[in-house]
Amino acid sequence: MVQNPEQRSVLLTGFGPFPGVPKNPSMALVEDLADAFRDTLGITLHKRILSTEWNTVRYEAPALLDAIRPDIVIHFGLCRGANAIRIERSAYNQASRLEDAANILPPSPAILPGGTPRLDTPLSTAHLARGLRLAGIPALPSLSAGRYLCNYLYYLSLDWAAKQSPVRSHPPLVLFVHIPPARGDGGYLEPAEIARGAAAILSDILQAPRLAAHHAVPASHAA
Repeated sequence: MVQNPEQRSVLLTGFGPFPGVPKNPSMALVEDLADAFRDTLGITLHKRILSTEWNTVRYEAPALLDAIRPDIVIHFGLCRGANAIRIERSAYNQASRLEDAANILPPSPAILPGGTPRLDTPLSTAHLARGLRLAGIPALPSLSAGRYLCNYLYYLSLDWAAKQSPVRSHPPLVLFVHIPPARGDGGYLEPAEIARGAAAILSDILQAPRLAAHHAVPASHAA
């Protein structure tokens, strides 16, 4: 495990079920990842499973970030069409008119009316994906987290992080990771491979928290 004398706060999140996905694998992934890193020196670990609902993400996610004030945030979600771990570069200020787990539509087409059209993570998605591939885990950098609640959460978190710049010497690092369905649920990767990939991403960020951004390749549709 990583050992770092500088204490940092880490927030890991996953999503609950949503239409067509009665059991979201990001829930168990976050629980297992939190357990694996719980005794890691140098970090204070927080985890939260968010309901896949527009209003939950709209109100609870910013409140959670303000309460914890994490240094590192990694959100996990499921991309049903993926066959590799997708490390997301960008979030867009757009919300698709799709129903959430409560059968409710998003409150508006824009996540933050008047907000920046696109926000990018400062982390190098290309570097992180390459590290997974070198470890034998299928992974790709991606340009878009879709327009569903994954993108909604990512945009709000990146916006929150950007607003910390004037008051914190090191603005928080935020990343969204889409995991593919596991083998047995229509996917190609074993659950252990996905878990190993998630752990490698967190370890990489903890070891080199100021990775510069690189270019990514286009993503397939993610929800």
